Amino acid sequence: ENILDNKQHLAIVNGDLKKNLIPKVRVLSSNSLDIFTSKNISNEIKNSIKLLSNYKPSVIIIIKESDFSDLPKIINYNKNEIYKNSKLRDYGVGAQILNKLKIKTMILVTKSKKTVIGLEGFGIKIKKQEII
Repeated sequence: ENILDNKQHLAIVNGDLKKNLIPKVRVLSSNSLDIFTSKNISNEIKNSIKLLSNYKPSVIIIIKESDFSDLPKIINYNKNEIYKNSKLRDYGVGAQILNKLKIKTMILVTKSKKTVIGLEGFGIKIKKQEII
């Protein structure tokens, strides 16, 4: 649970993170407003679990974004600004979760190549990106 906004996030851990192996990490964003979009977070989670189930250690992090209380703000706000702000916030929340799990180096599993800025400030390195 994030102590700043009380939002609960989820980390699904497969295997022993204490071993000296580099974990594969998949980060997903979810929000209660997904029911109004074509994004199907449920399938993303299932596919990610299936993909990473044979690799240990691996972690799936699910970051909760907005909820219904944010609806007026989202309706009246520039979509690009929401996206940029939420992505930066997601990186910060994700980095805090990775720190809590004591992950310092990882293999980022993603749908497309990402330019991730700021993780070094949390002491986290992406060894490589694996495109799925």
